[in-house]
Amino acid sequence: MSDASNNASCPCGSGARIEECCGKRNGLAHGQSPGDRAATLLSIKRSALMAYREGALDGAEQLCRTFLA
Repeated sequence: MSDASNNASCPCGSGARIEECCGKRNGLAHGQSPGDRAATLLSIKRSALMAYREGALDGAEQLCRTFLA
């Protein structure tokens, strides 16, 4: 497994860094509701599938691990 850097661009295509986008591991952000958290998890799952389909397997793996955590 290749350890993706949190400074790398997020494979979801947002243009943000992984740690500021789908790679957030902080749970609920300040002011985030449980509904927002569910939407974030769905976004991570969709991003992982998109990365997988595009052949970005290391990014897809990182996103899957983030989702499961």
